Amino acid sequence: MKNRFLHILIISFLFFNSVLQIAFAQQKQNKETTGSYEGLPSVTDDLLYNRDEFSVSNMFPNPLSISGNSYVELNYTIPFSITTAKITLTNILGTTVGEYFLMYSQKTIRIYTSHFSPGIYFYTLSIDGKNISTKKIVVKS
Repeated sequence: MKNRFLHILIISFLFFNSVLQIAFAQQKQNKETTGSYEGLPSVTDDLLYNRDEFSVSNMFPNPLSISGNSYVELNYTIPFSITTAKITLTNILGTTVGEYFLMYSQKTIRIYTSHFSPGIYFYTLSIDGKNISTKKIVVKS
């Protein structure tokens, strides 16, 4: 009886282990072909968004010193299949400070910050009216 139970336990373990390996392999293949797991956009430390032919870097420098740089930049590539893409910048209270449309003809957007007060701001990437990713930027005095 103990041997039969042990035999069933080992077979079950091997079966579920192989099922998990197949699932992880499919997820890895999806990651390699689409840049994301299960169709979700890939977000890394260096990029705000990266999918297919469309990528947007994080704003830099971050944190930003008002006494130093008076602007932040982000680099991007945008495919023609996107109708509208924009960055919306809001303060900590949620008030929109600015909206900046990403144009096909440009690869970099520069946002001047000399009129910003020190604090935390959030920037959101919107593609075709849908908010995709939000990150923060810190403005120091």
